[in-house]
Amino acid sequence: MGNFRDSMNQRLFTLNHNLMTIHYSRLQMLAGKPRFFAFCVAMLGIFCLMPWASYSQAPSSILPELQYFKLTFPLDANGDDYAGVSWNNRSNPLLKAFERDNLVNWTPPSPYSTYFYVQGNEVVFRAHCAGALTSANAYPRCALRETPNGTDELWQFSDEHELNATFRVTNLPNEKQEVCMLQIKGNSSNNTSGTEEAFRLEYRADGSQGIHVTINENTTLTDIMDYSVGQTIVSRMYVNNGSVTIELNNTSVSGSRGSWNYTYNSNYSWGYFKAGCYTQSSIWEEKNGVADESPNAYGEVRFSALTMGSSGSSCTPSVPSNRSVGNVGNTSATVSWNAVPNIDHYNVRWRETGTSTWSYKYSIRGT
Repeated sequence: MGNFRDSMNQRLFTLNHNLMTIHYSRLQMLAGKPRFFAFCVAMLGIFCLMPWASYSQAPSSILPELQYFKLTFPLDANGDDYAGVSWNNRSNPLLKAFERDNLVNWTPPSPYSTYFYVQGNEVVFRAHCAGALTSANAYPRCALRETPNGTDELWQFSDEHELNATFRVTNLPNEKQEVCMLQIKGNSSNNTSGTEEAFRLEYRADGSQGIHVTINENTTLTDIMDYSVGQTIVSRMYVNNGSVTIELNNTSVSGSRGSWNYTYNSNYSWGYFKAGCYTQSSIWEEKNGVADESPNAYGEVRFSALTMGSSGSSCTPSVPSNRSVGNVGNTSATVSWNAVPNIDHYNVRWRETGTSTWSYKYSIRGT
């Protein structure tokens, strides 16, 4: 995938260079015809203003609160996918999707940068239909999973939790045109295994379902609001005292069909948030129920904002006082500080003296 992307970048550079050369040559031949000159300048201006993908910019520069998540890629740890693998051989071996935490100031290397990168003021999440899987019966994804306390633990629905996101769907597969953008996973215990869909938001363009939601695993609502590929949705998922509130607003549509608000009681005690691109189509007809997808078909969702906590307030917490480090060993150290009033948790970063790379530990409760 890295070679493919590099060759495409080279072709785009060549195309851009040739366009400028062609326009320059014709301008020399057609000097004295100002209308043609004006047209060429306008066309070049439009071409040059297109946002370019940045594979060297850390996605956390756009979405700082990636610190509270880990990311699952549609490739395994070796950068491989399922292209050319039959349905019956998909578990031999299972290409386990690669996961990465510590996303702050991290720029994905090739080939992972094809699926998670910055373009303009957005972070692109892309998952192709031949992608590596989290399990043999899953769909491919490039998606974030919240990591409460910096681990795979879950939080309680009785407490207060909130995720605000601004995003747009920018590409769908060909045969099964469906993608999932947001989820709240739920369980009866503090255990990732066996989680169900407390809430799930999808866009399904291959029928009349449109924006499609799943509530408490078994309740589905379809065509809840107007939406087309490329339009921006501002969303809020709010959990408190066992209740879930979902707010969606399509910034391109006015009136009642441009928004959707819904509150319900959760059937679950424990949960966590997810966001990104969970492509709901596969290269295998046996999984899709429709024709095989091309391995290169993909879903894509772009996020311009992703924040935890209240969307209506902001604060800059104080740095704890009396910070100290002790018991320094080869691989560990003890850090302590004075508690800050009304703080839910702390984030700590550290690095080896003489180096520039920071390591992080998030959502620490206690001092």
